[in-house]
Formats: sequence, structure tokens, C-alpha cells
Amino acid sequence: MPAALDPRAPSPRVLDAFCDAFNARDLPRLTALLLDTSVVELVGVVTEYGPEASRHPQTGSLPGFLAPITRNQNGPGIHPRLLEGYLPEPPRVEVREHRGELILPFWYTHEDGQAVRSVARAASDGEHLARMRHYFFTPDVVTEVCRELGVPFRTNGYRYW
Repeated sequence: MPAALDPRAPSPRVLDAFCDAFNARDLPRLTALLLDTSVVELVGVVTEYGPEASRHPQTGSLPGFLAPITRNQNGPGIHPRLLEGYLPEPPRVEVREHRGELILPFWYTHEDGQAVRSVARAASDGEHLARMRHYFFTPDVVTEVCRELGVPFRTNGYRYW
């Protein structure tokens, strides 16, 4: 079913508001976009239920996505080999169409320019986000989507430990 006909498809207005809040690093505005019953998933790693879990300063995915990527020096983070040329700056996000669906590619800065390191899909009730699925640790999804969009990309491996 085309995204425009899918009642769960995110409204462009909600995705634009998400991008504006994310790019401004405004965690309260990001959290306000989530339904009380929202589900935010970092595919293969964690699923968070409700805005409180997503904005938690130590364990929430939203603060983690707003920050530069963590490097792994024998601890949590992405293996250094996968971060060669990465510049530790906060990412930016935008709305793109992919296969008739609006998605969110997350752009990170590297020595040779910007590259997508994650994509997200969302569902909304029209005013708020009901679900977000981030494919940060899903290199096959990032690769396929970015190749189809014709944008530069890097992958993060399948986990951070």
C-alpha cells in the first residue's frame, strides 16, 4: 500500500517537526512529538516504551542520537575500524522519500564529507509519532536504502559492544 494511503504513515508535518527539533538538539521538543504510548526501537539493540524511556539521559536513544558517535576502545561504542575518517560532530536528519515512504536518513560528518550512517522509519497518529525504528546497527538496511537513494553512506556494524 502506498505510504499516502497508509493510515499509520507519518505525516510530513510531524517528520518536519522531528527534523527541526533534532537538528536544533531540542530534546524536550523531540520528546513532545512522541505519543505517551510510543515505541522507539534501535533495531537489534533496544526497544523503548513511552517518551520517558526514550529521553532518559543515560539509557535513552534520543540523547544518544543527538550526540556524536561513541568510539570503542575496548568498551562500549562502535569499533574504531568503522569510524575511520569520522569527525565527532552531532548528526543532522532530513526527510527523504524511499519506495513511496517518507524516511529519515541521519547524516554524519567525515573527513571526506557527509554520509548517512542510519535511517529511520516512523508511524504517526497525524500529530505525534507512535513508532520509530532506527536502523543504526543494521548495515544491510542502511546499504540498500542509501544505494537506492544514491547517497554516500557508512555502516556501524551490528552492535556496539
